[in-house]
Amino acid sequence: MLEWYEPQTNLQGLISRCEDILKHMTGHNTIKKSTVDEVFQTYANCTTSRESLIHSIKHANMVGLKDDPTRLRYDELFFYIYLHFVEKHLGQDGPEILYDYPEELAALSRIENKKAKRAEIYRKGVELGNGYDELSNKEMHIRRFSEFNKLRVETGRPFLDTDPQFIENIEKLPQCTGMAMGLDRLFMLMEGFQTFEGNSPFL
Repeated sequence: MLEWYEPQTNLQGLISRCEDILKHMTGHNTIKKSTVDEVFQTYANCTTSRESLIHSIKHANMVGLKDDPTRLRYDELFFYIYLHFVEKHLGQDGPEILYDYPEELAALSRIENKKAKRAEIYRKGVELGNGYDELSNKEMHIRRFSEFNKLRVETGRPFLDTDPQFIENIEKLPQCTGMAMGLDRLFMLMEGFQTFEGNSPFL
């Protein structure tokens, strides 16, 4: 795993850095970049709005979906469509960087113009990396941790204590971005292996 943070850099700067790394490692001269809205339109023929996701799920008559989609949370709706219709198409012709997620899926990233400033890297439908324009607002972190724990409890998972040291120091974090890239997955796909056994020293 390669993980790094860059101060005084926004999401576009992070994406540019990832492009340089991927070009150097894979030999591709260009790296495809797509917004989440674009890939949903292309592969699922819908937008990322709640109403459009519900309509798409009803229209698809998805096998195994027993719940009324109107009763599902936004993240459940999003990932039903994403995992069934979108993800498998990403990065088929070379590495692809996906960015600008719905604000409901911001996790620990900043939100600008109702878009979560986060990015993921794909190759042949496999996620290789995940990065954020890092959120450094203390109150927003507390709110998101609270929402996260509420969801955990509602879905039968244990409550997680918030790290007070993290919360106390988060606003000392300068404007920065961070990315975690799975080099083992990238090497596996570059060498044509189907599992990690062919390129991991630990297996």
